[in-house]
Amino acid sequence: MNHGSVLLAHYGRLGITFDTCVKVVVDVLREEGLMGGHGEMVVSVVTKAIQEVLSLSHSFLRMVVSRCC
Repeated sequence: MNHGSVLLAHYGRLGITFDTCVKVVVDVLREEGLMGGHGEMVVSVVTKAIQEVLSLSHSFLRMVVSRCC
């Protein structure tokens, strides 16, 4: 599940088919966190996903600014 963060970071960006597949990852994370006793692992994956989203957003903003100015 460590690579789940990369998939989660791209949720909503690559289309409905990708999002449908990522939902399976979300369901597995939910099960592992609630029933599997791996809450810390789930927090780690979600934290990494948020960091990846921020990194992607930062890169996008840099590209936009470099084209405008």
